[in-house]
Amino acid sequence: MTDYVLEGFESKKVVHIFTPKTVEVAEAIRTSLGSHTTILKGTNDHDNSEENLIYVAIPKQRLFYLKKIVRQVDENAFTVVHTVKDVSGGSFTEAHDPSQKTFQTEQKEQRYYEKQAGRTNVFKGR
Repeated sequence: MTDYVLEGFESKKVVHIFTPKTVEVAEAIRTSLGSHTTILKGTNDHDNSEENLIYVAIPKQRLFYLKKIVRQVDENAFTVVHTVKDVSGGSFTEAHDPSQKTFQTEQKEQRYYEKQAGRTNVFKGR
């Protein structure tokens, strides 16, 4: 309950996943959760070897499932979870709840509300 008071009900998480199986883990996340993943290239400061990490932003409610997916592909993966205040665009453009209305473009938003109002050009002049 404290998490909801501090973070809110719409809390988002950013997860960094360190694994030698970056491609496999990223693909599993995309196909299972529909979340966009980014593979970042880095250098291990211990031995200067190249290593990759996965960067993904998800709704807090999906964190449990993301961790489960990661463990299924690589049980030794190292994950770091951050709470973030605001995430928009990308896979967050799609509604996560049937009652939630989100729009990919201003034109789609305009058409939706014009249709709801039963008239056209509601946003004319903007």
